Amino acid sequence: MPRRWSLPAALASLALGGLACSRAQTGSTGPSSSQYEIVFPSTEAAIATQQVEVLVFDTSMEGADCLSLLITRQAGAPLPESPTLLLDTGAIGTCSLAGGGGSLDVAYGPRSFLVVAESGGEDLFTGCAQADVEPNTPPIVVPIAQAATPTALPTTSCTSLSQKCDGGC
Repeated sequence: MPRRWSLPAALASLALGGLACSRAQTGSTGPSSSQYEIVFPSTEAAIATQQVEVLVFDTSMEGADCLSLLITRQAGAPLPESPTLLLDTGAIGTCSLAGGGGSLDVAYGPRSFLVVAESGGEDLFTGCAQADVEPNTPPIVVPIAQAATPTALPTTSCTSLSQKCDGGC
């Protein structure tokens, strides 16, 4: 099981296992504040990823459960749109995730958090987690795994994401 970290304090420990990147999330219909974490399968996976995209869906609507979303994405078919799609972050650079900044406004309710990690326009890793977003929701953990079409990770001299982001390799 991949190890999770609270970033950025643990960036020096990335060589030991998986990587968790966090972003703030605030509910738009209440004062709730919570976190979501993207758990990469390895440090090498995080280093290879150029950007991630987080899409949030209303799970109470048909086709918005995690299994359906992952199958749809892997098939290259269009994902559900509004009103089922509540939020699409667009591309977020992996290095900006390591710093932890930013926020998402998501209304309370049952939600699916689909994460797509990409490099060179290709899906490298995908993952999804379902959660009821409400006041005091604990961090929503989204483990990601290799996408349906295996892509070899590029070799690198980087030993940590922070080293890559600092231009040290």
